[in-house]
Amino acid sequence: MQAICATDDGQLEVRDIAAPGEPPSGHVLVNIEAAAIHHGDKLVLARPFIAGRVAGSKNNVWGASASGTILSLGPDVPAESAGSNVAIYRSLTASPHTVAFWSQQAVVPYTNCLILPNEVAVQDDSGSLVNVITAYAFLFSLLRFRG
Repeated sequence: MQAICATDDGQLEVRDIAAPGEPPSGHVLVNIEAAAIHHGDKLVLARPFIAGRVAGSKNNVWGASASGTILSLGPDVPAESAGSNVAIYRSLTASPHTVAFWSQQAVVPYTNCLILPNEVAVQDDSGSLVNVITAYAFLFSLLRFRG
């Protein structure tokens, strides 16, 4: 499959990588239909020393949020998730098995997925979770500093 990967100097390149295969326990395999590019992606890629530390994805595949359809479930994933359209955000649960979202397929913990209602177009929701997480993080930080 093809994926957009980060190089050691923070550049991006399209590479052929092995398809993820069956997901491990607690993970899902997702067919990526849309992937967002955020200001944070550009910021981290502009600083190669940071990019190497935060990639957190097999094969240095990049992308923090996307949407798609669950193709298969690993053990310990609720069966009703099969075939669901989902919005996904990579950073909710860290995993050494993650294949990130600027790729044709991705593997993530199922806890990183939000099942979308049937009436929501999956292509329209690829960046939705990052916006919510940003607002939550801002409020959490504000409350924490106020004591």
